[in-house]
Amino acid sequence: MNIAFFISSMILGGSERTVAALANEFIMYNENIFVITIDNQASFYFLDPKIKYINLNTLKESKNIFDAIVNNSKTIRALRRVLKREKIDVLISFNITTLTAGILSSLFLKTKIIGTEMSNPFLCETKKLWRFMKKNISVLADGFVFQTKDVSGYYRKALVKKSTVIPNAVFCRDVPVENIKMSERNRDICAVGRLEKVKGFDVLIKAFSKFSEICEGYTLSIYGEGSERENLQLLIDSLKLNNKAFLHGKVSDVPQRIYRSYMFVLSSRFEGMPNALMEAMACGLPCISTDCDFGPRELIINGENGLLIPVDDVNALIAAMHTLAKDADLAEKLSVNAKGLNNTHSLERIAKMHYKYIQSIVNNRRE
Repeated sequence: MNIAFFISSMILGGSERTVAALANEFIMYNENIFVITIDNQASFYFLDPKIKYINLNTLKESKNIFDAIVNNSKTIRALRRVLKREKIDVLISFNITTLTAGILSSLFLKTKIIGTEMSNPFLCETKKLWRFMKKNISVLADGFVFQTKDVSGYYRKALVKKSTVIPNAVFCRDVPVENIKMSERNRDICAVGRLEKVKGFDVLIKAFSKFSEICEGYTLSIYGEGSERENLQLLIDSLKLNNKAFLHGKVSDVPQRIYRSYMFVLSSRFEGMPNALMEAMACGLPCISTDCDFGPRELIINGENGLLIPVDDVNALIAAMHTLAKDADLAEKLSVNAKGLNNTHSLERIAKMHYKYIQSIVNNRRE
């Protein structure tokens, strides 16, 4: 079976990590695996040498609707050539742009198209055109993968009927799993994600500023890059946290950087299924997360394997951090229970779910 993952680029991001992890795992099934991108960049994530990596090199900025039509037409034609040349059985898309291109490029071909939803569709798309396309174009896909059941409520019933729900996996194979007592942990509060407003790092920094007045000796480490870097640094400067709060940029060894931290905080305003939170839990970090739509409540049982707080609530975050700092027994309990994610969301288990669903879609064509 020739399986292709289709994504805009393989630069740093949650969807990109998902593609790399699944593609590498599928190689073990002795299938022919392809990763196709619209841009011309190398993959930030490791890809097995057996994977055929194809850049369409058609990603260009569209200044108006006419540019968009021309650019997308080039992508569709280029993708169609690849589908025909490589005899792709199934193409798995990771956003509405690539899904639309995949559907149009596969017209009158035998290639099956599977779409995925990696974020919160109720809030992600602000333009009416994209909302319309997401609800209507997606119905033309042969299959669809949702990370949570609640997300499927955005889409039409005709699509949901042929879809499946598969959560994210703990995609990093080298997650440190050694047991570390709270007394042995560094006094560091860590966070990981794109430096964008949706991630709520402004709330985290404000909460940490107050928290550090109550509990001395802690630092804040944020890993990731994005358009909000300058604003976040200005906030750190204005709160006089220069020697306590640090923006470390993007790194490729996040688990190794964070696994000895005292706690992890996900301050997002909305999510799909947060990889960063999953990796932190898999490492055994006591975790605090906003109870945002949709992913965190699928992973955390409040008070058992993590703490859930309201979105954009600085005071609630301060209180949660203070609780973990002062209650080592609770922190230890959350740490131990969080590691259960390594079993329930192992890469092997989740990849098999994806593979089985892909097989069912492809076999429907052959029957």
